[in-house]
Amino acid sequence: MMLFLMKYMNLKSINVYKMRNFIFIHITLFLIIITFISCTYKKQNKDNYKIEFIKKAEGINQNALGKQLNSPIKILGDSIFNKKKVVLLITVGSDCSGCREKGYQFVSRINKLYKERIAFVVGTGLNERFEKKYNGMIGRMYEDEKAIIKHELNLFHTPSVVLLDQNSMVDRILGIFPYDTVDGYNEGKEFDEFIKAVLAL
Repeated sequence: MMLFLMKYMNLKSINVYKMRNFIFIHITLFLIIITFISCTYKKQNKDNYKIEFIKKAEGINQNALGKQLNSPIKILGDSIFNKKKVVLLITVGSDCSGCREKGYQFVSRINKLYKERIAFVVGTGLNERFEKKYNGMIGRMYEDEKAIIKHELNLFHTPSVVLLDQNSMVDRILGIFPYDTVDGYNEGKEFDEFIKAVLAL
């Protein structure tokens, strides 16, 4: 009788142990699935926000297309006088440092491709210590203390690069954002399209 009770108790403890393991494993799997779904949902929401922001920024910026500007000559003077085309990188000190850096590299790329300085940086409230290291890449930066070019363009987003023809008419505008690729947006492709427009004008 004692032997039977011992075997019964032993089986019972084994079954309880197995049941605990079963419950633990399934709870763990459930939590992993919930976490994965939650992270995926958050990422989708974040990507949707990025896409909506890009669309909004680009949409508002495009309102300046075809507009003739008077302010660039006031800020850049003889640097752009009699040039067939000019590219301006409009930026302010509150723009993300990574965005400004991408903008400076893009300006340098345009000037090297065109083999003439047609791309310039126009900034408002820039941090001289941060920008100084880029002087060799992009040359002189032009200070637009009151952001008159940005206001004349009515830019919603900065930094942005603006392509002007020989009459200072806005031919193309491209915003520079913190992210390189989001669903439906590819920065590299946008940069390439802008450069094609520069070379074709």
